Amino acid sequence: MQSSASRAIVEGVLHIAHELDIKVIAEGVETELQAERLRNIGCACGQGHLFSPAVDFERATRMLHSPNVVALPQKRMGIASDPPILH
Repeated sequence: MQSSASRAIVEGVLHIAHELDIKVIAEGVETELQAERLRNIGCACGQGHLFSPAVDFERATRMLHSPNVVALPQKRMGIASDPPILH
């Protein structure tokens, strides 16, 4: 989200998704700044190189079952049922 137009589009999509009770996962999150901006506008989940490089199905399954999956704290006021971004 580098421009106000991009931010407006992302916020609009998030608003529509929340109104329809659809969970949103931001794709392609590469920096802490991007993750922070997404959290600040209400996107609670993300995936991308910030969290992990691309992995195959078997590795992803092992990672998800690992006790080392850490939830990042949310830094926004939001719905308590929103899942945290996973790291």
